[in-house]
Formats: sequence, structure tokens, C-alpha cells
Amino acid sequence: MEYHLGRPQDIEWAIAEGKLYLLQARPITTLVSVADPDGGLNVWDNSNIAESYGGITTPLTFSFARRVYEQVYRQFCQIMGVPKVAIARHDLTFRCMLGLIQGRIYYNLLNWYRVLALLPGFTVNRRFMEQMMGVQEELPADVLAELAQASLSDKLQDAIRLGRTAIGLVQNYLTLPQQIQRFDQRLDQALGQVPVKLDAQLAIEERLAGMRADELVSYYHQLEQQLLNRWDAPLVNDFFAMIFYGVLRKLTAAWCNDQDGTLQNDLISGEGGMISAEPADRVKDMAKPCPRIPNLCNNSARTPCPQFCKAYPAFQRFKRSIKTIWQNLAIAA
Repeated sequence: MEYHLGRPQDIEWAIAEGKLYLLQARPITTLVSVADPDGGLNVWDNSNIAESYGGITTPLTFSFARRVYEQVYRQFCQIMGVPKVAIARHDLTFRCMLGLIQGRIYYNLLNWYRVLALLPGFTVNRRFMEQMMGVQEELPADVLAELAQASLSDKLQDAIRLGRTAIGLVQNYLTLPQQIQRFDQRLDQALGQVPVKLDAQLAIEERLAGMRADELVSYYHQLEQQLLNRWDAPLVNDFFAMIFYGVLRKLTAAWCNDQDGTLQNDLISGEGGMISAEPADRVKDMAKPCPRIPNLCNNSARTPCPQFCKAYPAFQRFKRSIKTIWQNLAIAA
């Protein structure tokens, strides 16, 4: 019955006059939360991506995110000098960097490991690269097997590729300010140099709302060509940030005897100025005067906005703060 119906079944049966009768069959729903013992191992983690995709994510948004990650990390491997043949061989890996589980986006950690193992120098400098990327799970079995089979010649070739990549990284580091400037220019051109005004943002939304479906698709592909396929500056910048973080972690362990491996986080956590934390900081500042305003919560839930603003003149400041937050988020997006 499982083979015929395509899934395990809870069945009721009877025997009469030596014959077996099937009375009822229904899927075993309790198996939803049980892992398939014959299935492949997947490790899911959302420790960082939850900042970008908080709450429930629709399948449409997930399809966009999955394509973006695929394209961007293909570019990253090309920048790092990974042979095109190796990138093509791991086509499925790049297409499955993310997963959508019960409406939330997760990293497919084992595939991230497989991408990491493609980078030049991994066979000779695996531990440092793992620390640099912040991965702690066990490597996939296929990657471990490939590393175990690596000969001295393979490691030598990997070291040579690492040397070439290091020269390229030095060149990228020296030219990074110019790359960022060119990327900002492409971004402004693609978005039409939108001024930092809420009215301008609303005007763009109205223009998009008036487009036909084929025009929206064409506009999306235009943005994709201008931005997604040329994401070099953010990739190089992020990679240098990971390199410097890995170096700092190694130095704090060697020079400061940091047994827990947390000192590097303490050293950089107080820097401030993170744009992703700005909305939370602004909301916190807006909430400070609320306890001093009588019946604010009850009246805000029951009173129409125009009457509420007249009754609470101080709320005008809240409106201005909300408008500022909306402007910053809209432009950042």
C-alpha cells in the first residue's frame, strides 16, 4: 500500500473465509516530524539570515532569495579563482544554498561547506578558513572523502592556486575604494538616483503598480543585469571582513590565551554605527517618553489617527520619527 499510494499508510484490515480484506487506508500524518532514515543529511541554520528575512517568508520571496544567493556565490568563486569546471560540477550545490522550512529561510550549512571547500587553499589551510567563515558543523562526508584522497600533487596545485588568488586579493584590496565607487554609481543608475524623500519613494511604487506583468518582468531583468550580475564590490568587501575577523580571532587566541574564542567579538562589538541596528535604536528612542503620556496605549488602539494626533500633540514627533525610519528603510532596501 505504501508503494501504491506513495507514502506510509495506517491501514485497517480483516480476514474472512481465508481472504484478506483491506477496510481502510490513510496516510500516517505523525511521520511529518520524523526524519526519513533513508534520506540524506541536511543541517539548517538561520543564525544570520534571520536578520534579512525575519518572520514568515512567502515562496515568491524565497525563489528570489535562492536565485540571488546562487548567482552571487558563483561570482564569488570566480573572483576567488575557482576553476569554471569545478563551479559547473557543483551546480546543484549553488542552487540549494538556502531552504524554506515552514515559512522561514534557512542556510543549507552542508552546501555552504561544499562551497568553502572549493576555494583555493582549503586543503592546506582548512582550519583557518573554517574559523574565518564561522562554520562549526562537521564537514559533509563527500568533502571529507575528497580531502582524505587529496595527494601531495593535489595539495601542491591547490597551494599554487592559493598563491594566484592571494595576488588577486592584494590587487582587489588596493582597488577596493574604486570598486565601491563604481558599484555605487551602478546602483544609483539602476534605481534612477532616487532622492531621499518619502514622496519620491511612493511615486516609484505608484509607477510600478501601473506596469503590466510583462513590463514588470522586463524591469526586473534589467535590474538583475545591472546589479545582481555585477556584485563584485560587496563580495570582495565582505570577504576581506571575514579574513580580518579570522586573523583577529587567531591573534587573540595566540597573544591573549583566549580559551573560549570570544574575545574578538568583545573587541569589535562596541564599535557601533551598524546601519542594520538603526531602526531598533530609533524605535527604542521613540518608546522612552511613552510611559509619561497618560492612557497612550489604550487611546492609540481605540482612537482614529486624526483625533489621536489632536489629543496628543507630542505624537507629531512620533509621526516624524516614523516617517524618517520609513525613508531610511526604503532607500536602504
